[in-house]
Amino acid sequence: MDVSATLVMALPYYLMTVAMWGTAAACVAAVHIGIRPPWVLLLGAAAALLGAAMFLMGATVGPNGHLNRAAVAVPIRAL
Repeated sequence: MDVSATLVMALPYYLMTVAMWGTAAACVAAVHIGIRPPWVLLLGAAAALLGAAMFLMGATVGPNGHLNRAAVAVPIRAL
């Protein structure tokens, strides 16, 4: 499998990573501006953790991913 096929397989995970980190940033901005109450920061933290898990899954996509899946299986499950 060539590199471009691996990147195409990882693309959905990386898109979800950017979406989750953007959601976390929007939650922080909304609380900072005063639009939302402070408990919304918990939702932002959850979105940031989900984004980190998606990033780790994206890095292990394909038969020869960027990382060995066994090396990051425990952190992914923990997140």
